[in-house]
Amino acid sequence: MTLAKPLKDVKAGGELDLRCPMCERTTTHKILSVQGGQPRQVACMTCDYRHVYKPGEPEPEPVDPWLEAGIGVGDQEVAEDKESPPKASAKPAAKAKAPAKKAAPKAEKPKTARADPESVEWDLEDFPDPAEAPKAPAVKAPAKAAKAEPKVSTKEAKEAREAKEAKRAANEEIELHREKWNDLKNRLGTNLVINYTINGDYPVDQAIKHSKFGLGFVTKIFLPNKIEVQFEDSAKVLVMRVPPLASNA
Repeated sequence: MTLAKPLKDVKAGGELDLRCPMCERTTTHKILSVQGGQPRQVACMTCDYRHVYKPGEPEPEPVDPWLEAGIGVGDQEVAEDKESPPKASAKPAAKAKAPAKKAAPKAEKPKTARADPESVEWDLEDFPDPAEAPKAPAVKAPAKAAKAEPKVSTKEAKEAREAKEAKRAANEEIELHREKWNDLKNRLGTNLVINYTINGDYPVDQAIKHSKFGLGFVTKIFLPNKIEVQFEDSAKVLVMRVPPLASNA
């Protein structure tokens, strides 16, 4: 009978040998939790089955089938002799040889005279033209197997998904800027457009023409010298009222 090993240094993460209900034998277990200096929950490291710790669980001893049937040691030999099949005899009796039969004399075949090939008349219809002979059906080559698509790793799939989401969000943001820009364009018009320079002064709702971003409308002023301009696909913060550089005399 196999008993559990004495417990020393009991702590979560430690190991001990116990009988596993799933494996039905003693295996090494990992301690998952401890309570009152004794393991509370353990997990079998062979089948990963978790159960409550029960100290001193013995492993059942194997049962002798002869002892279970009530047969002693002396009776086992008798029982085995009865169960074993009888042995076959050493060699079967030799069969009596039948008398040999005499071979019948072979009948002589009549000899036939060979015909002279020059005196035989040959019919050409008996010999078909090789060109007219039926052709064997062409055997098609087996089709090439389609190339397997390369496997995509989990990291590559995640990066592709994130890039797709970022692109979708950027497109949605551009659409929002475009709607706002169209509203300002329809409301304010484009008759009084001023070319943008950093030295100019621009009030709210002023239409300006930027050399890089194109047509825009001033939506906000940040004192003392900054403005927010709504362009077609984005909103930009620009500077204004920058004094020109003094020219050297």
